[in-house]
Amino acid sequence: HSVTGELILSSVIKLYSSTSDEKSSKRLISFVEGAYYDAGQWAQADLVTNKVPDSQSQFTLQQISSASILDSRVRHLRSIVLSALSRELDKMTNSQPVLSPNDRIVIFDLLSKNLRVLCEDLGAGYLGHSGGMTRSLFLLYLGVISKCVEALSNLLDSVTVTDMCRLKSGFIPLYDAMGAIWGALCDYSLRQT
Repeated sequence: HSVTGELILSSVIKLYSSTSDEKSSKRLISFVEGAYYDAGQWAQADLVTNKVPDSQSQFTLQQISSASILDSRVRHLRSIVLSALSRELDKMTNSQPVLSPNDRIVIFDLLSKNLRVLCEDLGAGYLGHSGGMTRSLFLLYLGVISKCVEALSNLLDSVTVTDMCRLKSGFIPLYDAMGAIWGALCDYSLRQT
């Protein structure tokens, strides 16, 4: 896993944050809903059901007949990007890249911030926001979160004490990620009682 691999990982994380995270998913849903309502195509939204795209189909925003179909398309987009992120995290952890101390810090910071976003998005989707959460998407999120934690762990194993001091701000997103997961799990247990 070379510098090119690190750039690809960084690019996939940027793709996630610009197209598939909670904030961008809300913007996408709002934009598409507005366009369809303004065009008069959703006069009776959610009364028409279309086939939900399966994992083998391409992502499209054409011919969306209802808000529920839009939600399924947003979930589908998220799954595409999360799958790509999962593959890049696999490459990173399996190849054990030789990184300079500065590269380790940059990657650690990038992964820790991404982990926080993934955990927050998992919790938001779990609560039904931005397209909601299916079982397969939930499992995909958990898998990507696990791989992100493994990559962070591998980076920490190779960090010197001096570099550890430079990483201190990178631990704040990890604390936030734990809080987001804990909050989602507590909310789930409260809703079950």
